[in-house]
Order: sequence, then C-alpha cells, then structure tokens
Amino acid sequence: MLRWYQSKLARRPILTASVTSAVLFGSGDVLAQQAVDRRGLQKHDFARTGRMALYGGAVFGPVATAWFGILQRHVVLKNNFSTTVARVGCDQFLFAPVQLTCFLSSMAIMEGVSPAEKWIHSFWPAYKANMLVWPWVQGANFAFVPLELRVLVVNVVSLESRADSTKAPTSPPFDSLCAPTAPSRAENLPLRARRLSNLTLPPSPPPLNPTTMAAVAENGHAVTDENAAPAVASSTEEITVFHDPENFNVKHPLMHEWTLWFTKPPSGKGDNWNDLLKEVVTFSSVEEFWGIYNNICPTSELGLKADYHLFKKGVRPEWEDPQNKHGGKWSYQFKDKRSVPIDDLWLHAQLAAIGETLEGDEDNEVMGVVVNVRKGFYRVGLWTRTVGKSIPGDKSTRTPAQGKDVLEAIGRRFKDVLRLKEADVVEFSGHTDSAHSGSTRAKAKYTV
Repeated sequence: MLRWYQSKLARRPILTASVTSAVLFGSGDVLAQQAVDRRGLQKHDFARTGRMALYGGAVFGPVATAWFGILQRHVVLKNNFSTTVARVGCDQFLFAPVQLTCFLSSMAIMEGVSPAEKWIHSFWPAYKANMLVWPWVQGANFAFVPLELRVLVVNVVSLESRADSTKAPTSPPFDSLCAPTAPSRAENLPLRARRLSNLTLPPSPPPLNPTTMAAVAENGHAVTDENAAPAVASSTEEITVFHDPENFNVKHPLMHEWTLWFTKPPSGKGDNWNDLLKEVVTFSSVEEFWGIYNNICPTSELGLKADYHLFKKGVRPEWEDPQNKHGGKWSYQFKDKRSVPIDDLWLHAQLAAIGETLEGDEDNEVMGVVVNVRKGFYRVGLWTRTVGKSIPGDKSTRTPAQGKDVLEAIGRRFKDVLRLKEADVVEFSGHTDSAHSGSTRAKAKYTV
C-alpha cells in the first residue's frame, strides 16, 4: 500500500496530496461528530464535513506540499540538527499562523459568519494549543520522514486534534442556536455575545434550587431533582441541553435574572464612564448563560482597563446605583498575571453568583461580580447590598454584629471560589469609603 501511494505521489504529487488531505480532513470531522459527539447519522452535519474536506483538498493539501518543498530546498544549514530546528521554527512561526488564519477565515465564509469575529474568538486559543504539540511532531517529521510523505504524516496526526477542536471546552455548543447581537449593543465590543431572548422554547420547569443549580453549571450534566425536568421518554419527551445540545426543548431557570455588562478600554481622550460601560445581554436560564459564555472574548484576551460585570437585572455596576450606594465589595488582586488561570476563576465566580451559593437564602446581599483587567494584575470583586448595617427602608432586623457575620461568611465563600490559600487576604470596603478616597481600593473594613 505504501509503495502504491508513493508511486502516485511520484507521478502526481499535488493531486495525490490534495485528495489525501480531503479524505483525512473529512474523516477527522466524521470522527468528531460520531465518535466524540455521538450524534448518529440522522443528526450528522454533512455540510460541515463537506467544508472540512473541501478545505483540506483545495487549500491545505497543495499549499502544505509546496511549503514543505520550499523548506527542503531553501532551509539548509551546516548539519541535520540545525536544519531541522530552523525548519520547525519557520513552520511554526511563519506557516502555522498563516494557515490557521486561512482555515478560520475559510470556515467562517462557508458558514456565513464574520471571518474577523471567528479569528478574534478562536485564533489565539488554537495557536497556543498548536504550539504545545506541533513543534515536536514537525521536528520528527522533518528529521525522519521523506519529503513526499510529510503531508500525509501531518494529516494523520491531525485526525485526533481536529476531533478535539470541535468540542466546546466547558459546555454545550450554542453557535447554531444564537442570533447575532444587535449592532447597537455589540458596537466596539470584543464580543461574539448572542442575544438569546428571541429563542422560543416550551414552558420551563420551576427554578432549580442553589445546590442543584451549582451541580448543573459546574458539571454540565443533566440532574435529577424534584425541581428538574424529568429526563424520561414520554409522548411529549422533555430533552435537556445536556442530553442534546442542539435539539433540547427545556430550559433550567435561574433564581434571578442577570445582566452582563462590559467596560471598554478608554481611548485616552476624556472618555465618559457612561460611554465606556455597555449593557450586553440579560439572561435567566442555565442554557442562556452557557450560550453567552461560549461566545464572548475570554477575560485573558481583553484589553487593558477592560472589565466584565455580571449583576442582577436592574442593578447597574455603579456605586451610585440606588441598590449599591449603601453597599460595598469584597475584592482580591492577582498580581502575577502570567500564572493566574483568570478565565477559570472568573467562570467560577459567575457560576457561584448565578447559582446563589455565595450567601444564605435570607441574606439578600450579593448584587454581582466583576473582573478588572489592569497592566500589572487582575482583580475579581463581589458587590454587596450593604456594609453590614441596616439601610433606609430595609426590613431586615439584623444587628450590626450579625450583618458583619453575614458579610464575612460571604467573603469566605468568595475566597474559596477564587481558590485562594489561607494566608491570602480578601478585603472588604464600602463604596462610600472608596468614593471619598478617590480610589476603588479604600481602607479595608473587613478581611478574611
């Protein structure tokens, strides 16, 4: 078989490499949909498989063949080792970014979406993953594999990575469900946030209790709870997103509605705060949260002085808001940005907030969570309704000592969510104190 393949390569190298790439690109997508996603033939996305095969045959096969030929002829140094290292460097720092950009742009055009948005959302995560594997693969490829078989080796090794790349890293894929955000909301935002309010689904089950909600959000599995929709077949079968991410007919409501806000990095031309702060989308279910989360720019890729805010509906992320003006916030600065898994930490902070696991049922303190991106650090904060004291019109009968206990309990839970060590100190300060000090970090009122 190998001799037959080599003979075909010798007679028609470009055509053979193109056909090989088309077959293996398509096979990788079939593997992803059937072996990984387990869609079955009835739900197989044949158009996606066709797009992958078309790109492999029309673009990658001939281009990679020509590129490897260029490296073979023109990158030749004093010895085999230095030659291999130089070829790997050229391949990973010149060819790989261009090829990845072409792939993402081609897929976006064939899918009918914005190539720029797809590049912004997908390029850096894909390129980082590429750099963990492909320098080693290509090192062996250039050192030990004959020139005519190198494209074949790349295609075979790519089978598994192409299968994995189709899986959402933390939750169900929602791209096929979500309509584009209205231009007035999305303007100047580094987001692919989707408006989900136009989804029409059957009546939802009652809200999940906090413990169940946390389990659903953290694990991404269907739950069995007295409040959850039964996952059994019937004449009107109820299908959750965890059973079928594309054809579900049940949503799991949250205890409250939440709104995601975004603060744009200032331009340095006397920007007004109200012009920088943008309301992105409001949601009320587990499924909507994941749809939004999977389609926005990760915190680690935001520009300096950008912020995400996740607040209960009707509460603006401002000190002056009537529901915030008597309150304060817990906050912690992560000073070594390079070693902080900020995307995971921010995700868990959001899950804890919408899952109602940061406070007791009667506390009524948590207003929202926020993450700030600054030059030397990330800061994650949790805003509360009070500073432990009763406020005008408050029906609570808590004493100041009890209020302090409630806030400190919330602070300890927040500290656990951020995976901090016992020696790390999370500080609480009142918004009024921060306003008087002229800084977001006033003298700490409490610490945990």
